[in-house]
Amino acid sequence: MKNLLSLAVLCISFTTLFSCSKDSNNDSNLVGIWKLTNYDIGISTDVDKDGVEHKNILNEIVCSVNETLEFETNKSMTSSDSFHHEVKVSKVDNSYLVNVECRDGYISSINVLTEEEFTEYESYIEGNQLTLVYANAVKVYNEDFTEVVETKDLIKVYTK
Repeated sequence: MKNLLSLAVLCISFTTLFSCSKDSNNDSNLVGIWKLTNYDIGISTDVDKDGVEHKNILNEIVCSVNETLEFETNKSMTSSDSFHHEVKVSKVDNSYLVNVECRDGYISSINVLTEEEFTEYESYIEGNQLTLVYANAVKVYNEDFTEVVETKDLIKVYTK
């Protein structure tokens, strides 16, 4: 259910890209297939223990990441093989610990919703990159995962 909610929010966010454009070129810029290339949880981490930290979790995990978004001219979107690996973040003595549990993807299709349904997510296109910002979406827990001690923005970048 959480994954379907995330996908619905994603669709809502991209409605803004379609409906807020100043010209029809913006709509055509969105049409096509976009691949997830950056999953930034706002924390530099070394999940794979290779001695190099990255803010982009995709550079740190061995999980399969093949998420794509396909936008059609009729403003529908298909999300394929969505990233929904479990990312757990805790903070101990001012240090962040990040663990990622790999999971299989899924395929879903949802029509993009109206602009009025878009409320709290920021999305924009810059060149061949589509960025979606989920404010305060990353929950950082205490050491025993019983309390959220802070939140971070999740930034997903897709490349066309």
